[in-house]
Amino acid sequence: MIRFTKNSGLKIENHTAFPPEEKVIIDRKDLFDNWHDVIIRANLSKEMKGSFNLWVNGNKKFEFNGITRQLSAKQDPIHFGIYNTGSKYGDRNMNGKNLGNIVVLFDEIRVGDSCKDLKLEEFTAYINKYFN
Repeated sequence: MIRFTKNSGLKIENHTAFPPEEKVIIDRKDLFDNWHDVIIRANLSKEMKGSFNLWVNGNKKFEFNGITRQLSAKQDPIHFGIYNTGSKYGDRNMNGKNLGNIVVLFDEIRVGDSCKDLKLEEFTAYINKYFN
């Protein structure tokens, strides 16, 4: 799970590892009023052959090999929406009180079974047109 914390910034939490693992992927001081490129490469598996890698702005921030999907899962855990990240941990984030509005804009979300499915050549053309 990727979530915002008031003191740290954007964190990734691995609940399939024991003990559960947490790591800051974008520090709070760098998080706001900036665009960030986040790339996730995940091989979701209920067996030890799974992997989950995450890059932020071209820097690898997280790597995990092992079970990447809960044994009871009936579908892949990809969800987007509006969430108050304070509510999950109650008083650790003051039940979301005073977190303010957090606005996240998603662009170029692609999901596939292979890199070919992602049609990355379209993305490369976009980057070359607008950012070079």
